[in-house]
Amino acid sequence: MHDDWRHAFYIGILPLLLGVLALFILSESGSWKETKASNTPTRSPEFFPSLVKGSAIFGSMLIGLWGIFSWVASWVQDFFPVGEVNGRDGIAMMLLGAGGITGGFISGWISDSLGVRRSMMICFSGCLVMSFLLFGMNSTFSNIIFAELALLALFFGISQGLLSIYIPQLFPYQIRGTYTGICFNVGRIVTTFAVFFVAVIKDAAGSYSNALLLFSGIFIIGFIAVYFTNTENASYKSS
Repeated sequence: MHDDWRHAFYIGILPLLLGVLALFILSESGSWKETKASNTPTRSPEFFPSLVKGSAIFGSMLIGLWGIFSWVASWVQDFFPVGEVNGRDGIAMMLLGAGGITGGFISGWISDSLGVRRSMMICFSGCLVMSFLLFGMNSTFSNIIFAELALLALFFGISQGLLSIYIPQLFPYQIRGTYTGICFNVGRIVTTFAVFFVAVIKDAAGSYSNALLLFSGIFIIGFIAVYFTNTENASYKSS
């Protein structure tokens, strides 16, 4: 049928149903209820530095992720004469997607084992190292690229699960929803424009490899921001 592709989007109903189910089977944490009951006044301006750091952390990962995701197919095609890529670009995209899903699925266990802050630092470090190996060390195409892409995607996926835990911890419950939303959406807005600069950098740097290697330097900003942001010692948590 000509509209069979639409059926794939019906899967989007599942998260909606799970969200409704969560309302009935999940309960709020005891610490959250205790904090809410105390009704301690919160001065929003004092959390502005955390807002900046949170936006930098989320934004740097998202910019790096989508910059690579949007242009990796073109990068793969650059290795081959026209018409000889033989689906390798599609395989690269599938590996990024599959690795991302797998990383998101295991992110909770990793956070529980290592702590969310340490896990975030490992993700930024992993993304930086894998980007260097991919775009800085591969002068010809080989199957090792698929393994490197899958590992990079795994770090991407883990980070997306962790960010949903880490960013809200920067703020007390009174402003958590608003400030977390700002951190997330500032990153998304900046990412919308930033990914187009890969093409500009490519023209200046001479290749997609050089462009993506330079672009992946954004992960350094995220690592530094996480290093100087320790939610475990947040003053409002001890108040």
